[in-house]
Amino acid sequence: METVIWLMAQVFGLAGTATEMAPAVPHGAPTAVLEGRFMYPACSSPKDLRVCAEDRRSGEKHCTGPVAPGADTFRLTVPAGRYSVFAESHEGRPGYRAFYNESVRCGLTVDCKDRSPVLVVAEAGHRIQNVNPADWFGEGLEVLR
Repeated sequence: METVIWLMAQVFGLAGTATEMAPAVPHGAPTAVLEGRFMYPACSSPKDLRVCAEDRRSGEKHCTGPVAPGADTFRLTVPAGRYSVFAESHEGRPGYRAFYNESVRCGLTVDCKDRSPVLVVAEAGHRIQNVNPADWFGEGLEVLR
């Protein structure tokens, strides 16, 4: 049934994309756009699920707003920089982040042992695609407790 609903959403244009939120990028600052798919290990995503890019140097987070029902993609404008990208939900999995990591790039199989976050380099004027935060079960992902 879920596959049928997803297919209908794709065909009829009902599938959403997560919207962007603060912090605002200063006017005129060089920016890049991050795009990808997020995954959540359940039939539906929690209402507060969002995708964030955290600057590796300053720690500043740029996040989407809560995802729309049925959404599985995101688009996030960030200042040029170097980021770790993750999804989080304080409602669904409090204290955990699902990173875009080497295990995701490997296919998230049992053979994928490297769980280190991928360094996403966001160069001004570029669009970086296939940034997919999805690993909710890697060791060391509990960061907020």
